[in-house]
Amino acid sequence: MKKLLLIAGVVFGFTLLMFTGIMVYFSKYAGVGNTGEAVDGDVLADRQVLLVTPIPRSQDDLEIFAPYHREVVDTVSTSIRGRVEGSSVALITFNDGDDLLVNTDDEGIFETYFQLEDGVNQIALLALDDKDRVFTKEEVVGMYPQLSGQKIHFGLLGEVRNYSPETRVIKLTTPDDLLEIVTNDQTLFYNVNVDGSIQRTSFESIDNTKLIGVIGTDGAGGSYLAKEVRIKNYAYNFYGQIVEYDGNEMVVRRLNKAESTVIIKTDSAFREWTVDDKLAKLSQGNLRIGDYVYINAYILPKESRSRFYLNRLLLLSEIN
Repeated sequence: MKKLLLIAGVVFGFTLLMFTGIMVYFSKYAGVGNTGEAVDGDVLADRQVLLVTPIPRSQDDLEIFAPYHREVVDTVSTSIRGRVEGSSVALITFNDGDDLLVNTDDEGIFETYFQLEDGVNQIALLALDDKDRVFTKEEVVGMYPQLSGQKIHFGLLGEVRNYSPETRVIKLTTPDDLLEIVTNDQTLFYNVNVDGSIQRTSFESIDNTKLIGVIGTDGAGGSYLAKEVRIKNYAYNFYGQIVEYDGNEMVVRRLNKAESTVIIKTDSAFREWTVDDKLAKLSQGNLRIGDYVYINAYILPKESRSRFYLNRLLLLSEIN
């Protein structure tokens, strides 16, 4: 009888310990997974993907193995490798180029190759799982031919929050954090034109409505010391639902419920991610209020952060 009580006590204690551990885990990690979206009719509902068992963040539903976020390399060609849970295909947008659908293997692994541009490059990933939830992820990788093996370099991309010509410090807002960028007389500044050509410029070209790309190293007090700063119309990628549309512009309600005005240009491109996992041309006239879309757009200098100019629109037919 004592042995039975002892065994029962051990089992109860172990169960309590496991339950406590899981509760601690959820209190720490609930809300750190990818943000998904459950679609129910015309309702746009945010949904946090909860981890069912205590597993590390590296096992999120959507991840990029390589290159690492903010990694800097000195070679042009790079492999993008990642994993999607519950999907046989993923969509990759590289910089402001065309979207690319890549197939995954039985474990959800995918791999493809891109040619990097000098400076900061954007990698945006979009996937639909078998429950029609949408997952997005973005990473930044830098290409810097002058890379030195003596210091770790970082590729940084963010929206200018404020800047000081006196101190030559720039504060950047990113989806992850607020960055302090320190520049000096050795920092090189470039304007990047629409055709990809560059022109030397100066700190005075920094503008509060622009995304800027920075190649830098660790600075003092958690800051970054900029080696080069590139000013260009870096693309914004976001997913949402059309709530207003008149043929010339649309209002898209995003995951965080914010509404963004998207202005259609004469050269804006329209495509459809079909139910059989193909990318097809789409007539603008086929768009409707209530459609779920993936937007690639930019903000013009001096204009509101809520007004975007459309590069490409992708209609997600699987959930429309």
